Amino acid sequence: MKKITLLIFLAPLFIFAQDSLQFIESDISRNQMLLDQFSILTPIAINPYLAIFITAIFSKLHIHNEFVASNPFFDSWVITAITGILFVATAIPKLIGDKLTGPIRTTINFLDNKAAYIITIILFATPKLMSTGPVLDDLESSYNAMGMGTIMIIFSSLYFLMVVMTVRLFLEILIFLSPIPFIDTVFEISKVFFTVSFIGLSVYSPKIALVFSALIFLFALIFFRKAKRLISKIEYLVVDPILAKIFKSKAEIFQQNCLSFRVLLGQKTNKHRKNSVVFLKEENGKFYYERKRFLFQLIKEEVNLDNCKLEKNSYQFTIENESNKFIVSLTYSSKISELCKHLNIPIETPNESKANNFFNKLRSVFDKKTKEAISSV
Repeated sequence: MKKITLLIFLAPLFIFAQDSLQFIESDISRNQMLLDQFSILTPIAINPYLAIFITAIFSKLHIHNEFVASNPFFDSWVITAITGILFVATAIPKLIGDKLTGPIRTTINFLDNKAAYIITIILFATPKLMSTGPVLDDLESSYNAMGMGTIMIIFSSLYFLMVVMTVRLFLEILIFLSPIPFIDTVFEISKVFFTVSFIGLSVYSPKIALVFSALIFLFALIFFRKAKRLISKIEYLVVDPILAKIFKSKAEIFQQNCLSFRVLLGQKTNKHRKNSVVFLKEENGKFYYERKRFLFQLIKEEVNLDNCKLEKNSYQFTIENESNKFIVSLTYSSKISELCKHLNIPIETPNESKANNFFNKLRSVFDKKTKEAISSV
């Protein structure tokens, strides 16, 4: 219901996001350009690097719609080469699913999603920014150059991508957990075929492509909330520790000598669902779960952390007492001793060899027991 509310909220803004009334007629005449813009979103949501690479190649062969033809983003051979290389580099690990562990592939898919947001912003902003001159001095100049209409198109596009990519990643995780062999490889090949086919459809019939995109979006919107919970759980337990290890980032659990870090709830509370990722914060000696929501009020709930105990396994630390239970990912493995001391948990210094040897134990992350735990959303 909140997603529908957001769509209703965005619709009038999009309609009235004109620089002045005199431009409304010209905006209506640009409906074909809008169709061309939105028709490319679905391929980007499915496979961002391949979508840009194939669209750029088609454009150089003079197979394109009006939006692609007028967009300087697709004229660059550098962009074409980079997206082609990134597609090959990310496709190879996905296609050899039996030879590479699931967490690595999942991390690649998460990074693909982040790249899709950046690509979309650049793709839709480039025509406006390039048409105003070679240099824009500041953020205000960029805003004025793009106009409110373009900014609302970008926000709408990002929301579309968020919904569709979340459900796509949800399906990818379920397929990986499936006992059927090679189904994940078949799914990756199907994504390539679908992306190329949809790009061809967007060139020859943007209206039909937009109808299919709308149907895909509505389908994804139905499963978005459940998919979001599972994705948040996987990101917290699997992706974040891998990225922290790769980039050697140091996670902190204290801000101004008070606890403040992300945890995964192991049970439902009065204000939060099970498997929600929230901030555990300390204020004036009391502890709270906090969760920020876009366009909605902050959810804050006091919790009792007296007499907690710690349980360790290969992919998480579980802290619980009679009334509360939360999970700490391996991202904070080096801080577990400090956390135990701060919460007065009577336990010896945790053996951190499991966390330090994380990459050697990636295959155990998705063993039978772990798969069951992850699946229980």
